[in-house]
Amino acid sequence: MPTKPSKSLETVPNPHPDRDYEIQLTAPEFTCLCPITGQPDFATIRIRYGPDLHLVELNSTRTWPTASWTTSSRPRGRAGSR
Repeated sequence: MPTKPSKSLETVPNPHPDRDYEIQLTAPEFTCLCPITGQPDFATIRIRYGPDLHLVELNSTRTWPTASWTTSSRPRGRAGSR
């Protein structure tokens, strides 16, 4: 049974909090609707961070953008239009 996408990123404990390292996540095929025209937009999302006590759980990054960025906050028209 599919679960509803979460509006927050899930975390897991960092197995090596004593080490300094960088994590890079890339989503090269992110698609969304333009908030002004309603036409499809395509983007690459890149996340780069140095973890401390927790890591971002990878699967939550796949559904988080679509759950967090909804069309309810979409502007009603182009700037300057009547």
